[in-house]
Amino acid sequence: MFGFLKKKLKEGIEKISKKVKQKEEEKIEEVVEEVKEEEHLEEPKEELVKEVEKELEEEIEGVKITYFVHGTTTDNEERKSTGWAPGKLSELGKKQSIELKDKIKGKRFDVVFCSDLKRSVNSAKLTWKNEIQIIQDKRLREVNYGDLTQADSDKVEPFKIDHIDKPFPSGESYKDVEKRIAEFLNYLFDNYEGKHVAIVSHQAPQLALDVLLKGKTWEQAIKEDWRLTKNWQPGWGYELEEKVGRPEIEEVKPEVEVKEKPKEKKKIGILKKIKRKVTEKKITEDDLKDILEDLKRGLIESDVAVEVAEKISNDLKSNLVGKFIKRKQVEKIIRESFRKSILDILDVDGLDLIKKIKSKKPFLIVFLGFNGSGKTTTIARIGHLLKQKDFKCVLAAADSWRAAAIEQLEEHGKKLGITVVKHKYGADPAAVIFDAVKHAKAKDIDVILADTAGRSHANVNLVDELKKIVRVNKPDLKILVLDALTGNDIYDQCKMFNDAVGVDALIITKSDVYEKGGAALSASHTINKPILYLGVGQNYEDLEKFDPNKIVEKLLD
Repeated sequence: MFGFLKKKLKEGIEKISKKVKQKEEEKIEEVVEEVKEEEHLEEPKEELVKEVEKELEEEIEGVKITYFVHGTTTDNEERKSTGWAPGKLSELGKKQSIELKDKIKGKRFDVVFCSDLKRSVNSAKLTWKNEIQIIQDKRLREVNYGDLTQADSDKVEPFKIDHIDKPFPSGESYKDVEKRIAEFLNYLFDNYEGKHVAIVSHQAPQLALDVLLKGKTWEQAIKEDWRLTKNWQPGWGYELEEKVGRPEIEEVKPEVEVKEKPKEKKKIGILKKIKRKVTEKKITEDDLKDILEDLKRGLIESDVAVEVAEKISNDLKSNLVGKFIKRKQVEKIIRESFRKSILDILDVDGLDLIKKIKSKKPFLIVFLGFNGSGKTTTIARIGHLLKQKDFKCVLAAADSWRAAAIEQLEEHGKKLGITVVKHKYGADPAAVIFDAVKHAKAKDIDVILADTAGRSHANVNLVDELKKIVRVNKPDLKILVLDALTGNDIYDQCKMFNDAVGVDALIITKSDVYEKGGAALSASHTINKPILYLGVGQNYEDLEKFDPNKIVEKLLD
């Protein structure tokens, strides 16, 4: 299911991404030419364009953090847990800190933070020397081991999980570290948004970053710590996209600035000017007009209703027009726009069938739908599902019009061990259902599942008969069964049945062999009713609960 629609959405993402990127490239070249003339620059246009593109691509949303661990200490080599003691870099640690500079060559940082403990400060100084601002912040300290400070590591390391909530004797817990790192991160967000920050610190603060920014539990962070496998690397990346939700703590200001921030060079000023001008040039509606029309046509070819196709297209337009979008973000923005649009389309009040059935006894469900939609088979599948849930059911053979309809339902009843209430062909369907309800009350049965004849808006007598069924029996739920292969006609069917008797929910059959996908996407939107299940095979068990989030995943993965 959804193969054709998925293909059209993928094509839309690729074409629109390409178009937007092309427009951004044109704007960059245009602005570079303007600034070259204004500033009388001799530098070749192509080189400036490349530099500006690199600047724009590296521009940061939120705060980008690269975390470095300090160099090896004498305590490390003696297998001691240093904690809040200053610690001294060993000769190996000094060598590691100096060599780190070459390992991160090409990476640009706006500022370096380290803890105020000697081993962290010295590591930062040896790596960056006088080239960048280095700020000490005591919130970046190692966990305080208290009485176990500089104790043998075998008295500390195996017991870390025990101290997630419980403080070390006269010290602190890992949750305490988490609180101060959370406060530090919020400080970064307020003061360094859009910046790339380097941090040189210790084990516990890095584990706290894994908890706060990677979504790990403390148990996971401790058990998956790279130190256990000696899997060191020259920096670990983290993205701080918003403030972290931790209890408010009194703000602590960084205490020492080792080096003032270097002055910006003229070249950086020129690049900033170009970037500013580029970001002032927004995507226009004319830039996207043709490509959005192409997207809309593709969606309609996938059996998406015109109204729904227009919503998806208009939502995307509002997310792109009037904005400057970095090229690496284009596809992400388009996918997110599609995701939100499709979820909005499918956002109708849900219905928990099992919970609803439990609200009344006996509970009458009338199934509606054209001949050939898979209505009778769907009734059997619902009967099977309810039996699995320990509900007692009875089937009402109220399709007294279609040849062999009663026998077909009886065959299902025999296989499932469910009684079928029937009259002769040509009998009043409303009376059949009425008798089935009486039977359910007499036999203490939970649910009546009522079949009905295939309906056509051209057959007034059958439509009137359907209205009589509803008027006489007052069903608790009216489920419209739709054949996915019907395509765009599904919208007319939804509207016709809903206008005639009111539809409460939908089940879409043959969805496993329907490639276009659009009809299923739009069916519930047409009458603002939920899809309960998708028919996905030939067996009684082949009824898949409808989940909008899973649908979106299938379409956009």
